[in-house]
Amino acid sequence: MSSGSLALTLSNGAGAAKEARVAVRTWERRDAARVGMKWGGAVAALGVVMIPIPLIHFFSPIVLLIAPLAGFLIFRLYNGGVDMQGQGACPSCENPLELSGNADRWPVQMICPSCKRSVTVAPT
Repeated sequence: MSSGSLALTLSNGAGAAKEARVAVRTWERRDAARVGMKWGGAVAALGVVMIPIPLIHFFSPIVLLIAPLAGFLIFRLYNGGVDMQGQGACPSCENPLELSGNADRWPVQMICPSCKRSVTVAPT
């Protein structure tokens, strides 16, 4: 994963704005493949565990066939994804606001847990 930092502007509908800086991690192909293989292996292990259990052992061939597809879908989900992690101040109430999650699309809408107002997060 490659990492860096990003400057953000936090604004509310009333025109108040605050600056924040977050750490950004970008998922590379190798890391996404590793996560996809872990998920595919976990689904395959579930299929193997299901074999000796009566009644549900009929579903184990389906689960074993779905395992590579699950791994590939997880790989596609993570490949090229961007995660952000940091903290900023709410422009309305000045309380700390946790900035974390997926940052693939901007602007990001968040709700301040203190004042329950909408905060728009956008890169500067």
